[in-house]
Amino acid sequence: MKQIIIATLLLIFGFRITGLAQENEKAEVQFSISKFFWNVEGSFDKVDYNIQFDPEHLKTSKIYGKVSISDINTSDEKRDTHLQAKEWFDSSEFPEILISSITIKAVEENHFEGLFSISIKGITKEQTISFKTLDKDGKHYLESDFKVSLEDYTIGGGTISYVVGNEVKVEIRLEY
Repeated sequence: MKQIIIATLLLIFGFRITGLAQENEKAEVQFSISKFFWNVEGSFDKVDYNIQFDPEHLKTSKIYGKVSISDINTSDEKRDTHLQAKEWFDSSEFPEILISSITIKAVEENHFEGLFSISIKGITKEQTISFKTLDKDGKHYLESDFKVSLEDYTIGGGTISYVVGNEVKVEIRLEY
C-alpha cells in the first residue's frame, strides 16, 4: 500500500517510475576473468535491485543493486566454495556486493553514464559506468558491460594472483 501511495504522488508531481524492487528471473549478472589460457565465467543466482529511472529526470533517477557472495555460480562447486574464503570475497565477514548510482548523465539517446559507488569486501570505490536502456516487447531493460579490478578491493593475492587476471568483466541485463 505504501508503494502505491508513493507511486501515485510521484506520478502526480510529474515523475515516471519505471522500476521498483526486482529479483532473480528479471536480472542477469554475469562475469568472466582470465585464468591461465582461458576465461572462467560465472553468474550470481540471485540479484536484488531497484531501478527508478526516467531519462527526462536523471537527477532523481536511482539505480541500486546487490548480490550475495553465497549465490556465486561458476559451474564448479569447489571453486564457488573457495571464492567464499577470506583471501577472495571473505563472505562470512562481507556477504554482499553493493552498487548504487551517485549521478547519471545522458551521453546520447538511450546511452548513459553514471558515477556509481561499488562496495566489495568492506571497500567502497567510485567508478564511472556506461549503460544503455532498451525497450523490447513492451519491457524496459538496462544493460551494461564494465570491468572491476580485483586489486582495488583486495580480492585474491598470493601465488594465485600469478595465474588469475586482475580485471573482472561484468555484464548486466536488468528488466525494470
